[in-house]
Amino acid sequence: MEELTNQLDKELWAFIVKDVSNEEEIIPMLKKYQVEKLLYSKFNKKYGINLPYIEEDIKLQKQRFNLFKEEIKNISTKFSQNNIIVIQLKGVSLASDIYTLNPEVRKSKDIDIFVAPRDIIESLDILGKLGFKVMESGETVSPKLLQNCYDEIISRSIHLPEFQKAVFYNGKMYKIKMDCHVSLVHTLDNKVEMMNKIADRCEEQFIDDIKIKVLEIHDRILHLILHFTKEFFRCYVRWNITGERVIEGNNRINLALLHDIALLIFKNREKLDCNILHERAKELIALDELNFVLESLLRVYPSLSSVINRFAFYEDDQKYKIKRAGLFYPIATIFDNNIDLLKMDLNEISSYIIGSINKSNYLNADYNGYYSYNITRDHSNSIIRGCDISDNYNFEVIGNITIEYNDVGLSLKISSELVEKQKLVTVVIASSNKGKTLNSFINKFAIYLKENTFSNFYLMDISNGYYYLQLKSNVIKEGNIVTIIIPWNIIDCSYDKDNVYLDIDFPEIHKDENDKKIPKYFINDVSKRGIGYTYPYTPYILKPIKFL
Repeated sequence: MEELTNQLDKELWAFIVKDVSNEEEIIPMLKKYQVEKLLYSKFNKKYGINLPYIEEDIKLQKQRFNLFKEEIKNISTKFSQNNIIVIQLKGVSLASDIYTLNPEVRKSKDIDIFVAPRDIIESLDILGKLGFKVMESGETVSPKLLQNCYDEIISRSIHLPEFQKAVFYNGKMYKIKMDCHVSLVHTLDNKVEMMNKIADRCEEQFIDDIKIKVLEIHDRILHLILHFTKEFFRCYVRWNITGERVIEGNNRINLALLHDIALLIFKNREKLDCNILHERAKELIALDELNFVLESLLRVYPSLSSVINRFAFYEDDQKYKIKRAGLFYPIATIFDNNIDLLKMDLNEISSYIIGSINKSNYLNADYNGYYSYNITRDHSNSIIRGCDISDNYNFEVIGNITIEYNDVGLSLKISSELVEKQKLVTVVIASSNKGKTLNSFINKFAIYLKENTFSNFYLMDISNGYYYLQLKSNVIKEGNIVTIIIPWNIIDCSYDKDNVYLDIDFPEIHKDENDKKIPKYFINDVSKRGIGYTYPYTPYILKPIKFL
């Protein structure tokens, strides 16, 4: 295994430094790909460079590894005594398996476990007795948690709220964080049945003298593939575009996670069956992710070609609507041959995604038109509900919109009976240039129609994971007409009016619980900073504005 690790390390190193022109650029490039800790011994030996912050991080990770290992052994033993399957995901079990000599080089900040949906009640009871508490509320973990979140998890999430536990290790108190998964994928028609099936075919692995459970090898590889692509596309690309969380826009795709997959595939190359991997990827609606990762492995690790070439690259008739249209998971980006995702940073990818919005159906500024209930263009009407801006008058029209602009900013006049009935209107303005004020490509404005400051002026919030701003004199309400003035210095797109995009919505009118469609806007405090209504969907539903 050590020889294998050295070879794959060399190939990863060669891929990263290939385009580096001098030695001073090596460390920054390793940081971009988030592999500086993984490859520290290599550049330390090659260049004699000592980086105390990495050495300290490795030291802390070693301590964290030992702490997690003892807790995992404790959890596995207790679940085994109760005849309940608990599966360890990633973390200690993976580091012990593929980084046998120095598991501390693999980053891990919490414990991830997976339990079958059928066992969730018993599992929560065991975790509570082991001392785990809900991190946000401090309450002891128990089955009553399911009253508020089970339906949401089964419909479109993967794990329960984060848990934590206080433990003593070497005379000091530490807090262990845990994600308890009941699914490996976000959306699936037969999710409960499939997750129970995956749990039943798990395998055993030893940590010291204790048996633990891990996913069957094909499931394990697919889970790592889904984690790798989800972390990059669903999380980092999306967060960089929306500003929901603080993200380093100069970073590139996390090759440390790809390295995990490379090592696991090579170690188990004799066991792998390409047909099984394909069929299970298809069951989890993950063929896109599988193909992307296989192609990426071939680019970075030439020595894996004999293994990877056994797998066919499949094209499937499924359109994966939810991934491509909803939940802002820009997975379709991986099929675009015009870009090299492995060599682009987050800002470049984000700008490309926004700039690739179809500009044929644009709004002129000055523009007079309508907005109507329901999204109707492309294929997204099957899953998304909300307001859409249109030139056409039809039975769904609920108001008029006028767009104007001048040197100060963009002015929107919204006319509708809804103005008198609703308490909130949400406006999104996006640009293919990252805003310097809000540090995002998509800027969200919430106008509270029931809260006036003085006279006819109403409050407008601009918020994301970086900033919270409140403007008190930029929204004027007169009768059923609301005029919203958005200054150029807030949205930072005055210098590039060729790539400006708009959307409006009245979130409060989309509360039909019997409607299976998902609203464009909903309360979801992703940043954990109270940002209120988020914009979770693909930017392709935005309308381009053409400035005359």
